[in-house]
Amino acid sequence: MSKQRHGRSVAVLDIGTSNIRVSSVNIDGSISKEFRAKFNSLSPTRGFVEFDAEELFHSCNSLLGKLLAEQDCSALAITNQRASTVVFDPSTEKPVCMGQSWQDLRTAPLCLALKAPGISISPNQSASKISLMMDLFDKDRTRGLLGGTIDAWITFRLTGQFKTEHTNV
Repeated sequence: MSKQRHGRSVAVLDIGTSNIRVSSVNIDGSISKEFRAKFNSLSPTRGFVEFDAEELFHSCNSLLGKLLAEQDCSALAITNQRASTVVFDPSTEKPVCMGQSWQDLRTAPLCLALKAPGISISPNQSASKISLMMDLFDKDRTRGLLGGTIDAWITFRLTGQFKTEHTNV
């Protein structure tokens, strides 16, 4: 996606809980091409729902490659599981652990502890997930790790820029 493109359609990457779909959406809203792949999550223990973020990126990148080989698109739009979270090292572009799905409940104790002083946060929000992963893998915050939702992870891997759409946060 790094080269300048002048197509009249937009590549739409839809990263769902169990499927990834990339489509070429034309100016009139019609879809001219579409590719799909399965996306698997793992549940290693009760309440944990995680995914391989590297595998997710490679699936997205492969689907985008197929689409762009057949269709000229001028932009990329990403829809995703808004609270699914990845923490990664920007210098290596590698995740430091499995990504946590929006369905993951491992931060429920943290959320309950925060509720006592009046902070209302749910375990399906990315903030509690990022906090937990940072505490586990960069407690003193010296490694320069980045944490974000799936759109931020995919955008970083495609462009080298750490960005998100503000309603995803």
